[in-house]
Amino acid sequence: MLDGWTDSNGVARQGLRQKFQRYNLPGKRVRITYIGQPGADALSWQELEYIRNSGEQIVQYFQTKWGWRVRPTFYYNILLYTDMNEFRKDTGAPKGALGMALVSPRMRDHGELVFYADRRNPNAWEELEATILHEMFHCLSNHCYGDFPISMEEGVAEWISLRLAANGRGLLDKRNRQAQVMAKFHLNGSNGDFIKTYMNCNSYEAWEKEFKDRMVGYTLAEQLVDYFMADAKRTAFLVQTLHGAAGDANTTAKFARLMDANYPGGLMKLEKDWYAWMKVKFNKPAAVPVVAARPRGNAGALIIDPVTGLPVRRAPPPRVDPSTGLPVKR
Repeated sequence: MLDGWTDSNGVARQGLRQKFQRYNLPGKRVRITYIGQPGADALSWQELEYIRNSGEQIVQYFQTKWGWRVRPTFYYNILLYTDMNEFRKDTGAPKGALGMALVSPRMRDHGELVFYADRRNPNAWEELEATILHEMFHCLSNHCYGDFPISMEEGVAEWISLRLAANGRGLLDKRNRQAQVMAKFHLNGSNGDFIKTYMNCNSYEAWEKEFKDRMVGYTLAEQLVDYFMADAKRTAFLVQTLHGAAGDANTTAKFARLMDANYPGGLMKLEKDWYAWMKVKFNKPAAVPVVAARPRGNAGALIIDPVTGLPVRRAPPPRVDPSTGLPVKR
């Protein structure tokens, strides 16, 4: 995620911002534009519909479950690059990165996202799917919440994307195995030191400095979010605490103080409860995730209810404008 149109090294992306201003397409809540050779078919129409349905599904989830207010005019503006070199040149994305969200306080009416998707790569969809959902959350939280606490930001993004992704079951199993190893390393004998330090880290660089691993803020944070989301009372407590920190000059520090003050036993007890819960969880079969709109073959496309994720009816795929990825009227 790029904050304030800059990357983690502070390099401005003003050129990319200007390029984005040329793409203001009419359409649904999710607008998609290809950047690449004319006629390039990076993703199928079914997969593009999946992206649109998933974007609406994320909005519906946080509206109904967390009470977030989403303006009817809010939309995601997505650029899909079909050339990796052009993607890296325009965005400055590091090697291996497939996409990012561009957020800033002055751009909260919509979300800007850029991704690389090459249809010649047989694993393109599996690699891209959860990444798009993850970055959609960053855009939505910027719209509804503003400066989200660093300690929860990537954890919530990972949690929702892994559970909405059609291939989420395999992704969750892999992530749980990684978290099990990471939790044993960081939490055994911690006595609350880990979570106190983690909750007060104010940047991604702080994760690297304190824990020698930036993935702590993704992998273990997703497990912490899952601990809260696994129980209705804990979920309500998490949402209430997040709302209590909103609008503060330093939401990360405010969130940490509220957690320490309001969780029974404070942060030390939270770490103990969380680690005990993880140990039980890792010894159980992985739960089947909530599945969003799964792409289908050329035989037909699924029309998905944005709240339930269930198919409503089958529809033949329309002709698609290769420059926008949008259906063309017959």
